[in-house]
Amino acid sequence: MRRALSMLFVSSLAMTLAACGDKGDDEDADTDTDTDTDGSTDTDTDTDGSTDTDTTGTDTDTDTDTDTDTTGAVDADGDGYDETEDCDDGDASIHPGADEVCNEVDDDCDGDVDEDAIDASTWYADADGDGFGDAATATMACTTPEGMIADGSDCDDSDGSVFPGATERCNGIDDDCDSATGEAGTATWWGDDGTVADATADLTGTSDAPAEVLIDAPGIMEVCDGTWYANITIAADATLKSSSGDPASTILDGAASGTVVTVIGQRPAIVQGLTLTNGSGGYLDAFAAEGFGGGVACVGYDPKNPDAEADLTLTDVVIEGNYAALYGAGGIGLACATTMTDVVFQGNEAGSASGGWLGYGGDADLENVDFLDNFSGFEIGGAFWLSLWGTQHELTMVDVRVEGNEALTVAGVGWTQYDATWTEDDGESTCTNNIDDEVGGVLVNPLSTLSAEGVDFGNDTDGTDNAPWDILTGTRRGTYMAPSDATVECDDEYCGTAETTTIGSDASSAAVDLFGASVVLADDWRTLESFGFYGTSPVSDCVLDLYVLSNDSLSATGWEIEWSSIGSDHVGDTTGWTDGDVGMVTTPGTYYAVGFATDCAGAATYFYDDGIEAGVTDVGFGTYEGTIYTETYELLDADSEFGINTDDTSFYMRWDVTTL
Repeated sequence: MRRALSMLFVSSLAMTLAACGDKGDDEDADTDTDTDTDGSTDTDTDTDGSTDTDTTGTDTDTDTDTDTDTTGAVDADGDGYDETEDCDDGDASIHPGADEVCNEVDDDCDGDVDEDAIDASTWYADADGDGFGDAATATMACTTPEGMIADGSDCDDSDGSVFPGATERCNGIDDDCDSATGEAGTATWWGDDGTVADATADLTGTSDAPAEVLIDAPGIMEVCDGTWYANITIAADATLKSSSGDPASTILDGAASGTVVTVIGQRPAIVQGLTLTNGSGGYLDAFAAEGFGGGVACVGYDPKNPDAEADLTLTDVVIEGNYAALYGAGGIGLACATTMTDVVFQGNEAGSASGGWLGYGGDADLENVDFLDNFSGFEIGGAFWLSLWGTQHELTMVDVRVEGNEALTVAGVGWTQYDATWTEDDGESTCTNNIDDEVGGVLVNPLSTLSAEGVDFGNDTDGTDNAPWDILTGTRRGTYMAPSDATVECDDEYCGTAETTTIGSDASSAAVDLFGASVVLADDWRTLESFGFYGTSPVSDCVLDLYVLSNDSLSATGWEIEWSSIGSDHVGDTTGWTDGDVGMVTTPGTYYAVGFATDCAGAATYFYDDGIEAGVTDVGFGTYEGTIYTETYELLDADSEFGINTDDTSFYMRWDVTTL
C-alpha cells in the first residue's frame, strides 16, 4: 500500500510539474489515461495525449511528450493574433483583417486610420455650389471632404440654376432634375445683362384678350411649346424664339387684334422657330393708317435719316392665315433689310396689295422660302419689293418657290428698282400656277432686272403654267413664257436678247386692196416684239392695218387675231412700216401669220419679192412656211378666211421680224 500511495504521489507531482512547465507556452492540455488491467496504478506525468498500456506487473510508462515549448508570444486579448501580429493585443476588436470603422484607430493593423471604413458616409462633389452634388463623383469618407456634400441628386453640376426643386424654365433643360416636369406653356426672358426671369405670365393671353408684350431691352425671349395669344413688339436688339425650334409646336396667335410681331427702330431683331398666325394688320405711323402687316411688321423708317434701316432675320418661321386690310398680310418691311431662311408664307390675304410679303426699301436675301396660295384683292398675291428714297437695292432668291398665288395684277412676285437673282441650289426654285388678269408669274418693273437660272416656270401640259404670262416687264412691252429650268436675263423692257430676221428680197410687184402675211411655225417660247414691211405708195390716202393671227394648222380657216394696230395712214415713197409694241409671246407648235392690210382706193402699192422657198428660213421663233392673202381686204375679224399660197409668183413682200 505504501508503494501504491508513493506512486500516486509521484504521478500527481509529475502531472503538476508538467502542467506548470507548459504554462503560457504549451497549449497541450490532454490527460493520459491508464487503460491497462494489471491492477497497478500508473502515474503519467506527461500530457501528450497517448494512452499507456501495462504489459507487466510493473508499469513502465514509455510515452514521450512531444511538447517541448517552454516560452512563446502571448495572445492576451484572445482574438487569434498574438502580440507579434496584433497591433493592440489588449483589444480583441483590433487585429489584422478587422473591419475598419470611423474611430480614428487603425482597426486592421495596416498602418492607415479609418480607410475604407464600413460605417463611412458617401459624399458628392458640388462643383456649381447649388447644394446638390454629382452622383458620378461619389466618395466614401468618415468626415466631409473639401468641396463635397452629402446630397448626390444634382442632374447638372455645372449649372447652379439646375437642381432638384428648381423652377422649370423654358430653355430645353431639365431645370428641376425631374423629367416628368414639362416645359410646355412656359416662357423665359434671358437678358444680356444676366437677368433671368419667368415670362410665362407676361405672354399668357386669351383669344378674346391677347397679351400685349413689349421687349425693350437686349436679350432673348424664349417661348416653349403651346399656343400663345399675344401681340409682341420688339423695340431692342433682341431675339424672339421657340425653345424647340419647331414652328409647328410653338404658335403665336394674334387673336385678330393686330400684328403678331412688330419690330420698331433701327436695330437688328431675330424671330426664330415660330408660327405667326391670325394677325390682322396694325397701325403704321408712316402711313397714318390701320391695316399693315398681319403676321410681322418691321419698321426702320426715319424720314429725317434716309439711310436708317431696321434689320430683320426670320429663320424657321411659318407665317400663315394672317389678314391685312391694306398691305402685307403676311408681313411688311418699311426701310427694313431682311434675311429669310426656311420661311413659309401661306394662305395670307390682303385687301389691297401683297398677300405674302411687301418690302419698302432694304436689301432682301431669301433662301428656301415659300410663297404659297396667298391672295390679294387688288395686286401682288405672293410678294413685292419696291425702292424707298430712290435707292437701288438687291434681291437674292435661292430655292424660292412661288406657287398658287392669286391677285388681279401680279399674282406671283415682282419688284421696282431692285436687281434680282433667282437660282436653284440644293432645293428647287419654282414659279408656277400663279393666276391673275395681267401678269401671272413675275413683274420686272422700271429700273429693275432679273437674272434667273434653273427656275421652273411651269407648263400647260400638267396645268402648272402661270396665267396669262410667266414674266412681264414694266414697260408692258416685253412678255415672256419661260420653260422649266429656265435661264433668262430680263431688264425692265425685255427678257432675252433681240434677234432681227429679214425675209424677202427687193424684187417688186403691184397689188392693191388686199391682206397678206408671212406664215411662221413657232418652235420656241419667244416674244415677238415688232415687225415691219417695205413698200411704196404714190397716194396719200392709203390706209395701213397691221395684224398678227394664229392657227393650230396651216389651213384656210380657223385664224384668230392675236394682235392688231388699225388705221395707220401711209404717205411717202419707198419706206417701211414698223410697229415696236407687239410684245406677244409665241407658243411652240402654233402657226402665226404676221401681216398687213391696205386700202389704197385703187392706187398701186408696191411690195418686194419674198424670194424664199417655204420651210427654209429660221425667223428667230420658228420656220418660215409661206404666205396667206386675200385679194379684197375688209376689216378682219376672228372668222376671216384666207387662201393658202406658197407659190412665189402670186404675192411678194419683204419682212423684218424682231423677236426677243
